[in-house]
Amino acid sequence: MKEFLVICALIAVGSTSEDIFFSEKNTPKPTFVPSVTLHNGSFFPKLDHFNPQDARTVEFQYRLNLDFYRDEGPLFVYINDGEQYTTEWIQEGLIVDIARELGGAVITSDHRYWRLNTPTESSSFDNLRFLTVDQAIADIATLIHTLRDHLSSSFPRVIVWGTGYGATLATFARKKYPHLIDGAFASSGLFRAEVSDESYFDNLSYNLRHHGSDECFGRVRNAFDILEYLIQNAEGDYLQERLRLCQPLEVDNDQEVGFLIERLVDYISAYIKQHNLFGLENFCRDMAYYNEDTLNSLIRWVLYIYDGPECYNIDYEEYIDELTQTNWDARFASRRALAYLRCTQIGAFRIPSDYEFTAFPQLLTDEYHYKFCEDILGEQYNRTSLQSAVDNLNLIYGGQEQVISHVIYTNAGLDPWISHGVSEYGLVESTAIFIQYAAAGADLSSISTEDSAELYRAKQLITEYVTRWAST
Repeated sequence: MKEFLVICALIAVGSTSEDIFFSEKNTPKPTFVPSVTLHNGSFFPKLDHFNPQDARTVEFQYRLNLDFYRDEGPLFVYINDGEQYTTEWIQEGLIVDIARELGGAVITSDHRYWRLNTPTESSSFDNLRFLTVDQAIADIATLIHTLRDHLSSSFPRVIVWGTGYGATLATFARKKYPHLIDGAFASSGLFRAEVSDESYFDNLSYNLRHHGSDECFGRVRNAFDILEYLIQNAEGDYLQERLRLCQPLEVDNDQEVGFLIERLVDYISAYIKQHNLFGLENFCRDMAYYNEDTLNSLIRWVLYIYDGPECYNIDYEEYIDELTQTNWDARFASRRALAYLRCTQIGAFRIPSDYEFTAFPQLLTDEYHYKFCEDILGEQYNRTSLQSAVDNLNLIYGGQEQVISHVIYTNAGLDPWISHGVSEYGLVESTAIFIQYAAAGADLSSISTEDSAELYRAKQLITEYVTRWAST
């Protein structure tokens, strides 16, 4: 039956109807927002915080917003994650609004090994050994100590916050350095480390079905069924034409196939993250455009939303060649660093669960991810050490069993990583908040009359907690 539906859909290719879209074109936010009101600063963490015989330090950069700062005012430190650097949240948003009221300074910095904060001459495998979660958390402590020295003669209140992996770092920093940090706001944090994760695809599929419709879930699943059928039948040239690829898909190359699948899934999830429930609903409407050819509906949507290149390059070998470059001015230097961190300590390899639960194909496997790590990091990479590193991370920092005061955990219902969050919490001056119809990071922005009732209330609670912590 599945193969019959696929064949029927292939017959329906090529509608000439005028294109109509419900979804808005993708407008990615700039990662760096120039501003004359932001100040640059330097701090000097140790290259290796945990080797007392190694006294080497490195110069790292931070950005500082002093627009509202008054003497002895609180310090608000935004923890950027490894995937994106932005100054947006030290210039606007919920915490900036609180800083305005309390006379606070707002600060952010790159994660070590990203952008300006590169502590070694290159990103060779040996040089990347100083890239760990523990080192990054110690960098936060050094930054806060530096800021206290530079901005205050006393001990101002310090609040850290972030989203995703940045929220994880903020919480762990509060846990490890409570004498430096008075509170943490963790927006959609990831606390349960796993080598392989089935929940991401399951949660994204759940959202398509329950916040979209059964029909939307079915159309997305059928689109990937058609794609899988074409791959299995060696239609690489045909897929190049349909997907507007720069070269035929190497259908017998599991790595290139997996790379394509991840790209398509990321297009969907990134759009929902930016546009929340409204974006999900409009995506589902657009998926119904070619009712008999769901793959064509998906392709049509991707080409419209992410329009830009003349063709899409999914050449896996070319991508790996870029990621193996170890000079810091290489195009994907930060992606190489992120790959190292995932491959050696935090895992989070996305794989599908049973076909019954997911809209996405069974073509992504553990082996795909391990091979990706080996291709990037070379012969020195030891895949067998990742499981023990992940287990140790959960042991040292507690995973989802967090026991620490003065932390707000928010969980967004549309976040595919929600299964890794802290959903129940009752310790003093701490709470966990579920925001049903929001995507990850939706609670970072200022309170707005356009917020849903749940999001509006969540932002009010965050404001109440953070204001109290920063004032006492």
